[in-house]
Amino acid sequence: MNAGDWINVANAFGTSAAAVIALWLGLHAHSRTSADEIARARLFAARVSARLGSTAEKLRLHTALSGFADVEVSEEQGVMDQLQGIAALVRTDLYFPDDAALIALTPLPNRCAHRIARAADYVDRVRAQVPTLPLRLMSFGGDADSKRKMLQRWVADLDAAASLLSAAIAECIAAADLGAPMPSAEEIYGPLEDRS
Repeated sequence: MNAGDWINVANAFGTSAAAVIALWLGLHAHSRTSADEIARARLFAARVSARLGSTAEKLRLHTALSGFADVEVSEEQGVMDQLQGIAALVRTDLYFPDDAALIALTPLPNRCAHRIARAADYVDRVRAQVPTLPLRLMSFGGDADSKRKMLQRWVADLDAAASLLSAAIAECIAAADLGAPMPSAEEIYGPLEDRS
């Protein structure tokens, strides 16, 4: 082999090594970014899980109460009372994370952030149908059958939102536990030998 061949071999080896190193650096940087994104998602999950749980409980309570008739009032008045109760609920400040928090939650498994966003969409759909009148003045026009159908749609939407939130909350709690596990007694009180 002459000197020119050695130069070509060294050149080929250098090019191949550079390509392998560049590939490794790119993959390593991506995995580091992913680890940072997962850590950020766990942090956001720890912040939102309790508040989302409260929202889900409020939705579940109203959907569980629908369909129970009050024997003291007519069926039509009972439907009106339930419609007004749901209207009052969706007018309250139900907690849903903002877009930045949802984006931060996207690395969590089982499409957690998407479920939260979809649940918010169901609530917004009901909220958009609620008249802006004061509750005591609401009439929810139409006959008794149309009011009953409206109640059924609203309850179905709120029940779907609560189900989506329940699944998302389970993922948030699991992620929060991984990101910030409960401390051991040694972490709280120090090593046993120091406590004597």
